[in-house]
Amino acid sequence: MHQPKGTKLPADIVIDLGANLNVSGFRYLPDPTLWGPGIINAYRFYVSTDNINWKLVSQGEFSNIKNNPLRQTKTFAAINARYVKFQAVKNIENNDNIGYAEFDLITQ
Repeated sequence: MHQPKGTKLPADIVIDLGANLNVSGFRYLPDPTLWGPGIINAYRFYVSTDNINWKLVSQGEFSNIKNNPLRQTKTFAAINARYVKFQAVKNIENNDNIGYAEFDLITQ
């Protein structure tokens, strides 16, 4: 999956979990094709109980993802949320292409 043409960074994916769950991390797998376009290397991850007020719970970079585009796992202290927002801040190409092969949540 890729963001539509014309989408500018930062670009968000918001997921409604359907119920409050204890979220403790996520996994991101970039496009598995060789040098797939839109590999994210900087992100922010937010949670919310109401889809209005958001709390930043994780941010950073995926180290060496350009040379090693494998599944990335980020964990943090469990927090109760119904909504999550993964925000792509920057990609390895320094343009606005963003792609995802998979995005998974870690819940307890």
